[in-house]
Amino acid sequence: HVPAAAAFGGPRVSSAMAYSADPGGASSASSSSSSSSSNSTAGTAGTPTMHPLVRDLFKRFIYVGRDYPLPPPYVRDKAREAILKNKDLTDAREIIEAVKRGRWMVKEIIGVIQLKKYRALKKRYYDDRDADPTGTLAQKAKDEFG
Repeated sequence: HVPAAAAFGGPRVSSAMAYSADPGGASSASSSSSSSSSNSTAGTAGTPTMHPLVRDLFKRFIYVGRDYPLPPPYVRDKAREAILKNKDLTDAREIIEAVKRGRWMVKEIIGVIQLKKYRALKKRYYDDRDADPTGTLAQKAKDEFG
């Protein structure tokens, strides 16, 4: 049985253990005071933790970036750049708003991918004359109305 928080990408351990600076989880009085003052580090190396919503957003960018017209490393680097630009956000509302903007960008990327696929499909099944009906209509209108 998987806890509900873990099933949705949340932490599998309690928050006190996730931010513990001791490798074994046991803490002394001096290490607990230093680890409780800084909730942005975890583990022995002092690596910064990532908010679960931000981690999920980054995974969405990676997944969607596979079909983007530019190579996947481009999408990954741009997503990483945007996430690191907002790494100093601490307020929960600000983080959620930033994640909402990121999800909107993922939807925009999906729209670009769909347009790319539609254009490729159109090229396969239509001649160049049929592919751009607005060009011929515009030319006819120009010829007719001067």
